[in-house]
Amino acid sequence: ENNNPPLINKVEVKDGYFNVTIGDQVYQIPVVEGLECAINAEGLVDGLWTIAGGVEASFSVKVNLADGDLVRVNVPADWNARVSEYSAGATAVTVTLTPPITPSECTIVVEVTRGVNTASDQIKAKTISDSYWAEYQAGFDIKIGDVVINKFDYPNAKLLQDGETVPATGVYFIADGAIVKRGGGVSDLILIAEKKNNSFTSKVLTTGIISLGNAQEGIGFLCKGIALSSDGELKNVYWFNLSSNIIERLYLDHCRIELPKDKNFSNFSTAASGIRNLLIESCYIAVPNSNNTILFMRYDMGKFGNAKIYNNVF
Repeated sequence: ENNNPPLINKVEVKDGYFNVTIGDQVYQIPVVEGLECAINAEGLVDGLWTIAGGVEASFSVKVNLADGDLVRVNVPADWNARVSEYSAGATAVTVTLTPPITPSECTIVVEVTRGVNTASDQIKAKTISDSYWAEYQAGFDIKIGDVVINKFDYPNAKLLQDGETVPATGVYFIADGAIVKRGGGVSDLILIAEKKNNSFTSKVLTTGIISLGNAQEGIGFLCKGIALSSDGELKNVYWFNLSSNIIERLYLDHCRIELPKDKNFSNFSTAASGIRNLLIESCYIAVPNSNNTILFMRYDMGKFGNAKIYNNVF
């Protein structure tokens, strides 16, 4: 049973006002008949309007204009916006915008003013980019499974160029057309392609066995959009090894994975090994022809938390 007094005591429309009584105080909201402003932008996804950077785009706004009404659009200075010509009796106007070329997002607010009263509507807009690195610099979110990478939470990300070595820990974007190397173990390492074109032109060569470090409470090892392959012969029959560790995540998202010839992808089956979250999504997985049985993923399922392997091409 709720014994608290109601927050709103009374609601009524009277003398051109929408009256809300809270306690002993009456709050009045003007009711202006026919005043309307409703944005109609095609292609909204979850309330977000995505458009190409530097390219003019437009949407319509439902209105009901009378003499003296004013229509305004409010956007940041680097978003060029204008409203089509209008007059009394118009039921729609067109708002045209040219966003900046660089990745950007903003809230677009359209207002229709009649005297001292205003009706408004708004949408969020974002430019489409072909570069994860550019979006990171602009403050956008980049998702890999349930992990969100942006410059606010991960401010020290770097763009690695051709010939550079990948450190064991950190967030690194691999330049388009670059080949970088990583040898030894990794711990809380995130690798992302510079471009979003799914051409796998950001390449990571591993040297020797890659041991996944013991990072139970950390990020783990995440890759997005890269080509992952091995450089040289592997002495063991596997490529990646948990070394009796348990890691939080192993995520491979939209990658090209080229297994070394006659080698298994993983050796995660020791009693002390485990992965709390495994995701292999929308990857191209190349397995060289072999006379041996090749195990892509060998593990003790009891040591895994969530395992998702889907939409891949072997």
